[in-house]
This record gives sequence, C-alpha cells and structure tokens, in this order.
Amino acid sequence: MWPRVVVLWGFTMKALFRAVALAAALGASAAVGAAHASSVVFFDDFEDDAYQHNSGLAHWIVTEGSIDVIGGGGHYDWWTGNGYYIDLDGSSRLSGKIETKETFELVLGALYEFSFDYARSHSRAETIFYSVGSFEGELYLPGAEKHGFVTFSTVFQALDQFVTISLATTGNDNVGPKVDNVGLFGPLALRLAAAPSSQGVTAAVPTPEALPLLLTALGGLVFLNRRRSRG
Repeated sequence: MWPRVVVLWGFTMKALFRAVALAAALGASAAVGAAHASSVVFFDDFEDDAYQHNSGLAHWIVTEGSIDVIGGGGHYDWWTGNGYYIDLDGSSRLSGKIETKETFELVLGALYEFSFDYARSHSRAETIFYSVGSFEGELYLPGAEKHGFVTFSTVFQALDQFVTISLATTGNDNVGPKVDNVGLFGPLALRLAAAPSSQGVTAAVPTPEALPLLLTALGGLVFLNRRRSRG
C-alpha cells in the first residue's frame, strides 16, 4: 500500500498544486520566467558525502541519533545507479534527525515546494518527519514491499523569513527509510492563502485573484484525463 494522498474535486492535492503552478507559469511575464531558472533554494543529493556508517554530513548537522551514508557502489547499495543516499536510522540503534547547516531566507507569504526521494529496503511501517521552519509534516509509510526511490513533494506558504530544513524518522533497528535528492524550490509565481488541515498537510486555498488561473489549471486536468480515457 502506498502512502495516502488528499483528494480534492477528484484530483490529488499534488496534481492540483502542479496544475496551479503550471497556470501561474503560463501567465507569468518573461522576467518571472527567467527568474524561475534560479529558483532552487536548496538541493542535496548527498554526492558531497562519503560512504560511512554513523556518519556526519557535508550540508547537515546530525542533531539526534545517527544516520548512515550508503549507496555509491558500496556494500549496502540497494539500488545501484543512484549515487550516495542516506539511511535515516543509522547503525547505532538510535534513529536519526538531521538539520541543514545553512539558514535560508524565504519571501513571506509566497509558495514554496519541498521534496525528497525515499525508498524502503524492508517492509516494516515507519514515518519520515520533515520541517521547513515552522512548516511541519510527516509521511507515514505503512508496512509494504520493498521499493526503490519515489518522489514525495508538498507545497506550503512561507510563514517564516529565515528557515532551516530537517528530516527525521522513528525506530531503533538500524534500518530506516532511505532518502535522496532533498530540495526546496521557489518562490512560486502564485501566492495562495494557506490553511493547515487536520492531517498536518498544508491545504492551499486560492485567493480571489488566483481563481481564474486555478480554473484554467483544473480545465487542463479535465482535458488530459479525457484524452487518457479515450486512449
């Protein structure tokens, strides 16, 4: 079973956010489009690190427990070709928490996308906790078969000007979720008024001036779904 996603008007929240971002990009000026090329606030694929158990990291501080840097053709390279990645539950039987060494400046009120790839080398249930400043969430991974890397992505509204990023997990068995390609992107061209849902996932509510773009995006999704059904 894959992690649950929130569905709104028949579309997943992830699809809705991407549709809104696409509509915003289409309506943006050429100057905004040029600025989008430099919209990577932070990205780490752990290639600056070295294979090691209970390791430190180039761009993160291990604030709790321990993590392992694995992959890269080493003994515990579960999915070859992905370079280095980390196991959030290191080899000390103390699950890890990491926080970026750098603090990032965000535009208050703007939308940002936070994402990371995760994989599982065992079938036990576990949870990945993440935060960007005061924005917090968790990705529950129910007991399931082992699988390679899958991308998790969420969009949130910046309520803090200066933030750090953190990732953590539970469990103390030396085998946790694997994480790679952690990224923070933005600000997105469109601003929305955010309201946290009961599940701790930021649900974006469009402001009046954003509604035409949202309707355009939803119309595009309906068109694509119809084309797929006809195919």
